[in-house]
This record gives sequence, C-alpha cells and structure tokens, in this order.
Amino acid sequence: MPYIRKPQSILTTASVLFAAVLLNAQNIPQPKYKFDVASIKPNKSQTTNVWFTPGPNGGLRTENTNTMALLTFAFDVRDYQIIGAPGWVNADRFNIIATADQPEAMPGPNMKRDEMEASFARQRQRMQGLLLDRFNLVIKPETREMPIYSLLIAKGGAKLTEAAEGPPNMRMQRGRLMARGMTLDNLTNALSTILGRPVANDTGLTARYDFEFEWTPDTPATDDGVPGDGPPTIFTAIREKLGLRLESKKGPGKVYVIERIEKPSEN
Repeated sequence: MPYIRKPQSILTTASVLFAAVLLNAQNIPQPKYKFDVASIKPNKSQTTNVWFTPGPNGGLRTENTNTMALLTFAFDVRDYQIIGAPGWVNADRFNIIATADQPEAMPGPNMKRDEMEASFARQRQRMQGLLLDRFNLVIKPETREMPIYSLLIAKGGAKLTEAAEGPPNMRMQRGRLMARGMTLDNLTNALSTILGRPVANDTGLTARYDFEFEWTPDTPATDDGVPGDGPPTIFTAIREKLGLRLESKKGPGKVYVIERIEKPSEN
C-alpha cells in the first residue's frame, strides 16, 4: 500500500522550510544582548529635535527618532546603505525607552576606548534585537559595486600631527570637523556621512592624530573628486590641511536590503 503523508506532516514540513528560507534571508546572527523591556510610542510633535541618551540600567532612550536612525545605529551604517525601506521608515517618529538586559556603564571621557567600543557594540546588538522582535525586521546584508571614495596620501606627503595622550573625541559641525586622538578610519567614517558614499582608508596610516579643517558645504565638485570653481570644497580642505586626497572610483560596498519591516505596535 502506498505511503500517504498526513496533511499535518505536510504543514509541518512547509513550516520548517519557510523558517529556513526566512532565516537565510535574514542572514544576520541572532543578537547575544537584548533589551529586557522596551516601550515604543509614536511621536506626533512635528519637531525636528532628536535625542539619543542612556536609558534604564544603561539601556537606551530616544525621542522623536525615525526608524532609519535606529537601523543605521543598529548596523553601524549610513542611510544610503539601507536598501528597500518603505517611506514610513523615514517619516514616522517614535519615543523609545529600553532597559538593558545587564547593567551598562555610561560612556564618558574617563572610559577606556576598548570599553567604550565594546559598550557600543552591545547596544547595537540590543537595537538589532529590538528591530527583529518589535518591527518584524527581515534584512539581508549584501556587497554591491557602487561609487566610493579612496582616501590617499597627496603629493608632497601627509600633514598630520600624531596625537598626545588624552581622551579621543571628534566634533562635526556644518562645514567644520575637529578631532583629537582619532584614526584615519574614524575620519573616513565621518567623510562617508558627509559625502553620502563609502570612503576607504587607503593611506596605510594607522596612528592616532589631531586634525581640524573647514570647508564650504554643498560646493559642487567634479566626479573625480577635483574641486570645481568657486569656494574651497571639502576635497580642497583635506588636501591643503591634511595632505590627503580623495579619489572617486567604483568598488565593493556593504548594503543591507530590507525584505520586511512593519510598524511596531504601541505599548
């Protein structure tokens, strides 16, 4: 007599296959650290002020924050690296109070760099968990060829001062960047935000430096990174002040493709 699979077995098999496909599509490791409790409420204030501050037990508190900011924080990327986000991800804003699963020390000037980086890494994992659990996020990392900038040493050599002892910090304002004790990897991360595309540190320099430069924002530049006519661009400032240059090219860049994301239920 032929074997007849019971409908329940078929359903179970289908569920297992669906779960496997979903896990493969998500393709990110399950966070080791999570928030124990998280309150998420819509913010209808129509203001532009956004706040990220420590929350209960060293967790996280945000006000008037859109989901794109949560995504870029969770995965340590820029918004141009998030692909497939629906419009509400940028438009809708939330207030979140999240309690950490274990006590976290508040970052400060006396915290060692490795301790601070480890703390931020745990917070990023917790935010990933919040997005997975409460926003039903399914996201897949990919590497795609895209326009990037390469940071190189300019003709004549670098004009950089190695940092003295002291807590590292970086402040970025419109048209001005000031850094103390920062690496050029830190600089390229900042430049990625300013220029809206990945910037790779190809200088070979690994020390920590103090540097400061100013530029005129929104000044046009040619596609190869050479300044156009008019006021100095960021390309000019980097070359003249730091002895570095930016070269435009095509290269691999990491992106995260959203396959599913839903508005969280209020609680």
